Amino acid sequence: MSELRDFQSHLQNLVTFRGYEKIILDFSRTQVAFAECLVPLIAYVRKLQSDLVDFECIFPDEEKLGKLFRNANWAFLLDPKNNQQSAYNAPRNIPARVFRSIDNQVEVLNSLMHATMDALYWLQRSHLTALEWALNEVMDNTLTHSECPEGGVVQLSLHPRTKDIEFVVADAGIGIPNSLRSALEFSNVQDDLEALQLALKEGVTRGTGQGNGLFGSSQISALSGGRFHVNSGRAYISLSKGGGVEAATHQNRVHRHRRGLHNKCLDPSIIGEFAEAWRKGIRNNGHY
Repeated sequence: MSELRDFQSHLQNLVTFRGYEKIILDFSRTQVAFAECLVPLIAYVRKLQSDLVDFECIFPDEEKLGKLFRNANWAFLLDPKNNQQSAYNAPRNIPARVFRSIDNQVEVLNSLMHATMDALYWLQRSHLTALEWALNEVMDNTLTHSECPEGGVVQLSLHPRTKDIEFVVADAGIGIPNSLRSALEFSNVQDDLEALQLALKEGVTRGTGQGNGLFGSSQISALSGGRFHVNSGRAYISLSKGGGVEAATHQNRVHRHRRGLHNKCLDPSIIGEFAEAWRKGIRNNGHY
């Protein structure tokens, strides 16, 4: 993710300081591509497009990867002048979608849940309820806190063979740390990593909402034996399978917590809550 932040910084430099009005994104030599990087990039590109920056894309030479760019709707969202919106309708890679309003959010969320139920018909009602709640909360956070007129971008990927569900939500707004600092209570929080850790705690909010979206979503991820990754401002936190935690700042100082090792840079309550939820999920075989 640090490479993605560097890339976004280079784009900002080209537009703000060097005055470029057209940018060509060359993916021709790309060998692999994942939603967790492409969706945030798309959100940032859309922000620059709204500032009248023109983007053109050269897509991967590798045939299957080029098809993925088109089917996943990345091609259209990155370069709408030269690509059509994806009409791909398959149970695995659901095309990335943009949401800008509450009504739009509900429409997109419903379509994602219908696709999930069609593809993963064996999912229990509790699993579907948990997925819908987490998706709704994270998407709602974008509309409520990001202050991004372009809204957000969401993509859901289903893996029936491994029974994994991955969703990525991104926006190009003010970021979680700056949003949290807008509340008087957290105005003195200067470190972005500290702000992200606060945002992952139960009940922490800038004053709008209950403050349970990120906390609840991370708990659902842990209970299901999954991963939870949040990247905002100049820091990220990754909560992984097994209850491990990794965090870093823009200075690339990486802090890890593995198998009982404690790092003072990471809040032990976050580590403990995620690890305990992960263990509970294993004991209950993923039943909430």
